[in-house]
Amino acid sequence: MINAMIRRSLIFLTLITAISFLFSCEERKLPPEVNAVSPFSEGRAAFRSGDQWGYLNEKLEIVIPAQFAQAGPFSSGRAAVRLVNKWGHIDRSGKFLQTPHYTGAGAFHEGMSPVREGQAWGYADAGGSLRIEPQFEEAEPFYEGLAAVCLGHRWGFVDKKGRFRINPLYRDAGHFSENLAPVHTEALDNGWGYIDPRGRFAIPPRFDDAKPFAEGLAPVLIDTVWGYIDKKGKVAINPRYEEAEPFVRGLARVKVKGKWGYIDHRGQSVIAPRFDEARDFYQDYALAAGEGRSGFINRKGIIVLEVPAIAGAVAVAAPKAKPGADNYNVIITLNDYREKKPVPDAEVRMWGIRGMTPVKGKTDTAGRFQFQIENWDLENMSGIYVQRNGYWENIKKWDEAQRKGGEIRFDLTTFDRSAPFPELEEARLTPEKSVEEYDVLTENAAFTQIGRAHV
Repeated sequence: MINAMIRRSLIFLTLITAISFLFSCEERKLPPEVNAVSPFSEGRAAFRSGDQWGYLNEKLEIVIPAQFAQAGPFSSGRAAVRLVNKWGHIDRSGKFLQTPHYTGAGAFHEGMSPVREGQAWGYADAGGSLRIEPQFEEAEPFYEGLAAVCLGHRWGFVDKKGRFRINPLYRDAGHFSENLAPVHTEALDNGWGYIDPRGRFAIPPRFDDAKPFAEGLAPVLIDTVWGYIDKKGKVAINPRYEEAEPFVRGLARVKVKGKWGYIDHRGQSVIAPRFDEARDFYQDYALAAGEGRSGFINRKGIIVLEVPAIAGAVAVAAPKAKPGADNYNVIITLNDYREKKPVPDAEVRMWGIRGMTPVKGKTDTAGRFQFQIENWDLENMSGIYVQRNGYWENIKKWDEAQRKGGEIRFDLTTFDRSAPFPELEEARLTPEKSVEEYDVLTENAAFTQIGRAHV
C-alpha cells in the first residue's frame, strides 16, 4: 500500500513537472540580464548575458550563471561549454566533469562525446576519459551505436571501440536514426541515399540532399525543392518546400517563400509560414522570430513570451538593426573565374565548429549574399560552402576576423570545370593552394577558391 502511494505521488509530481513549463511561458518573464535564448533541451536553455553564457531552467530562472564563452545544449545530462579557448563538459548544476582542456567538444549521446585535441577529433566517455584516440578530421555524436566520422576527406561510421563498421567512402553523411543513415555518394546529381547499419543501401541514391529519419519520415531534396519520403523511399509529402527539417513531436519546420512554418505528417499546414527563423518544439513551445518580434510560440503559432533575441538567429529578431557592438554585416560576393561576372542563384552555407550553422541562402543577381552575425557566434564559424550545378564545394576555413566598422567581406571566385583547371601543375604540386584534395584530372566538379577576408 505504501509503495503504491509512493508510486502515485511520484507520478503526480512528474506530471506537475512536465506541465510546469507549459504554463511558464505565459506566466513568467525572463530575467532582465538575458539578451538571447537558445532552445530548451533536457530542461535547460542556454542564455546570453553580455558576452557570456549561462543556463535557464523551465521556470525561466537562472540556474547556471553566465560564465562561458560558448554553451551547447544539454544531452544525457551534460553540456559542452567553452571557457576562453578550452572546452569541457558540465553537469546540470554547472559543475565541470573534468578540467577543460579540449580545443573542441560536442554533445554527449549514448555515453560518448566527440572531443578535439589539436586538430583531430576523438571520443571521450562520461568521466572525461578518452575512449577513441583523436584521429578524425570531423566527428559526430553516436546514434544507434555508430558515429559518423570523416577521415581522408571521406565519411564512414565507427563503433564505440573506434573500429570502422562502415568504411569511409562517402562525401558526406548524417547520423543513424530508425536504422537508416543518409549518405552522399560520388555522384554529383542524385547522389544521396540511405544505408542500413551494415552499410547496404536500403534506399538507393536518387536525391540531391537528404536528412535523417524521424517519426517515420525523412526530408529529401528533389531537384531544387524539399519533400518527405517514408522508409521504403516513397514520396510521402510532395516536394514543394525551399527547406525542410525532420519531424519533432509531430511537427516539422518547412520554409515557403522565405518564411518558416510547421506541417504535420500529412503535409498539412499547422502553423502558416510567417517566421524568418523558427526552431523545433520543446513540449508545447518553440522559439521563433519574425516581423521584428522573437519569442516562444505555442502550437497555434502565437508568441506567448517575447525574448530579446534567439541565439544563432540571423538578422531576424531586429531586421532593421545596424552593425554595432553585438553584430556584424557579412558580405560574400561570388564571381565566375573565366567570365569575370557575378554568379547569381548560387547556394551559400556556413560551416561551424560543431556542424552546419543556420546561416544559409542564395546569391542575388549581383552575386552577393549578405547576412548579419552576432559577435558571440563569430568564433563558431569555420568554413563556407558554395553550391553550383548541384554540387557542394568546401572553401577552405573561415579566416579569423576583426571587428572593424561592423563589416566582414569575402570575395570568392568559382568556376565549373569544362576544360583543364588553370595552372593545374601548380595546384597539384602546392596542396595548400589547391582547391580540392581529389584528382582534378578525372573529376567533373565545380571548383571554388577563397580570397582573404577583408574587415
